[in-house]
Amino acid sequence: MANPAPQILSVDQTNTFTLRLGPEKQEMLVDPNHLARTSDFFKALLANKVPEGQARILSLPAISRQAMSIYIHFINFGTFPTTQKFRAGEVPDQGLRNHVYEKLTTLYFVGQKLDDRTFSNAVIREILRIFDLCRLAADRGVPSLRTIHVMYESTPPTVVGRRMLVDMYTNFGSAGQLYSHNSACNPTFLRDLAQELLKKATEDIAPDSYRLQPLDADDYMI
Repeated sequence: MANPAPQILSVDQTNTFTLRLGPEKQEMLVDPNHLARTSDFFKALLANKVPEGQARILSLPAISRQAMSIYIHFINFGTFPTTQKFRAGEVPDQGLRNHVYEKLTTLYFVGQKLDDRTFSNAVIREILRIFDLCRLAADRGVPSLRTIHVMYESTPPTVVGRRMLVDMYTNFGSAGQLYSHNSACNPTFLRDLAQELLKKATEDIAPDSYRLQPLDADDYMI
């Protein structure tokens, strides 16, 4: 994904915070009043008044400057870098698709970290929009093992993003896609997938009723 130009959202220096992002501690100026429109994390930050004269610096080492720039871009314009890049009738190649899935999954983590439901839901919708474009491809468009790893290593067990990946593989995946010469599949994902398939078998749900059936983004909203 292209890295949108960093945004300085306000000249109100009384409320502007300096974010130190990623392990490199790259700095970005933001106005939490602007971000608090959808982020409960920044709402809570504003509720704790910073004493006069105290430095307004917030460290977020788990969020990169690029990811925060995309987050701010979305707040301002309501779009992702992929919004215009992938349109109906265009099927990105597997390498590009996997790259995009991984980046969007990282953004999903940002939404979870900043407690922003609007953003998290928008990321899910964008992932499934691209998936819908790609599910007729030879590999049926399922995300790579790396994308699964990013989701499972950065989110708690209860997030719907994990269930979405399980449903993608339940409906469109194959056993061969769960193994790679370069990486092993996340064991917790394998457990979740096995439990979902066992549940369907136990409930005598015929594969024809769910195999190759598209996913509904509304099922994964929070």
